[in-house]
Amino acid sequence: MNKNIYLLACGFFFFLFILLFSSIASIAQESFSTYVKISGSAKYNAAASAIEVPGGNFREENISKSEFDLVLSDGGRKLSSNFPIFVKENEVGNIDIDPDEDGIMQKWEDMAMEYINPYIELDEGEDWLIRREKPHIVITDLSPKKVIPPLMNDLGEKELKKYGETGVIMTATDHVANFVRVHPYPDLSNKPDSSYHSMNLPRYIIFRYVVTWSFDYGRYGITEHIGDHERIFMAWKIIDNKTLKLDWVFTSSHREPNAHHGVWNARHGMCNKGNVALTGKKSFHSEVMCSNLHFTKNRLVFYASEDKHAIYPSCDVCENVNLFLDMAGEDCGGGGRFMFDCYNVGEPPNFIDPGIYDLSLNEEKLGEALPNEFINKLLSRYRIQINTGNKKYSGTDARISIRLFGNDKNSPWYKIYSKSRPPHDATIDHIGTFEKGDIDNIYINSDNLEELNEIQIKHNNRGAGPGWYINDIWVEDLETGAMWHAQPSTWLNKKLLHNNTDKTFNLDRCLSY
Repeated sequence: MNKNIYLLACGFFFFLFILLFSSIASIAQESFSTYVKISGSAKYNAAASAIEVPGGNFREENISKSEFDLVLSDGGRKLSSNFPIFVKENEVGNIDIDPDEDGIMQKWEDMAMEYINPYIELDEGEDWLIRREKPHIVITDLSPKKVIPPLMNDLGEKELKKYGETGVIMTATDHVANFVRVHPYPDLSNKPDSSYHSMNLPRYIIFRYVVTWSFDYGRYGITEHIGDHERIFMAWKIIDNKTLKLDWVFTSSHREPNAHHGVWNARHGMCNKGNVALTGKKSFHSEVMCSNLHFTKNRLVFYASEDKHAIYPSCDVCENVNLFLDMAGEDCGGGGRFMFDCYNVGEPPNFIDPGIYDLSLNEEKLGEALPNEFINKLLSRYRIQINTGNKKYSGTDARISIRLFGNDKNSPWYKIYSKSRPPHDATIDHIGTFEKGDIDNIYINSDNLEELNEIQIKHNNRGAGPGWYINDIWVEDLETGAMWHAQPSTWLNKKLLHNNTDKTFNLDRCLSY
């Protein structure tokens, strides 16, 4: 054969091979994309969407920034929009603008829940990190949420025929997503003649993130079970119809008797009570959990404990808690940070179930009343900051009581617990450390006392070291921003015949803090 003809023939067959290979690759790519589109959930791919995201950039999803734009600032504590958050009065309930009838523009809801979607840092020993990559069988023609436990290579020919070969697709073993509810607070849903809109703004917008896992791996492989839900509720205070300020965050961890739920302030460290289990039904004692919220590139970061998926505001508070007889604790951190896809499920009673793989919508955690400890903080009127001195034995273990005095009235007494093991059988709204050099913030719900002039502080003189040296006191009116200050620089203690455990201090109005 002529050499030129031979080279020409080889080139022709090589061209056909490349063309065939490209076609197969294109078909495979298209086929793979169908594997992760189940029951209308076109964007969700557990293995792909839950990717470690160190940059934390907002996924714009073809939204024109010139038309709709959100901006996070102040370290992640301020959310601004270039378009109104609340619709006009005659637009409430409009199917295209506000289908869930809460007065909030639906486009804003969907954008905002993605924009403030928090990072979840996993423990390096988290089983999901391994099992999310393993293939699983999903029967799409029977149910979008039906999952057959065995792996694909464990299913024989009879099993495949039993479940219908044409309806079988392959996906990751375990999945995670956020079911999100966005709504105003306080709620006016029980008042049909009243609604929130651009001329009638509520106090807060609440974002309820329910982090939903398809499987809970239990502890030491003993209490594993299908399905797990942990809550992250954010309360954003409304400054105006385009601006919000983050005030409070609620996190949930475990159930009673070892529940470790907490309410955390966006700017100041807070302490909460956690319970340690004695048995599966009773508490052993309580412990104090103290932490600040963590932000990375204007985005909140939370920490999921290994395999149980309990949510904490920091790795330190997670690994310092005890769950059972001071013998079993938690492990957090080191497994990478993830952002899980969000699905806006609307308002009760007509929740929208997105039907994502085997993840179920938990209406109880999404639609129930807000936790009491969370509501108490939302209703706070005053913040009292107490700085304990740096002198030897300055801290106290006694139970503290505080009340404020205005020009014409005073607040009730507020009990504050300072022991590392507060009573587990009591409702505790106010808790702190009050150790040497500590700064504790107490938020109280009180009537408007107008111009403050005094603060009275006492303790019950109990505990191993009840004496207490108070250095500074600051009181802030959370509604007006007014601030008062006192600098006692004195002891509250009892010595022989002198009982100085109850003192009143003058408060001076200050121009700045």
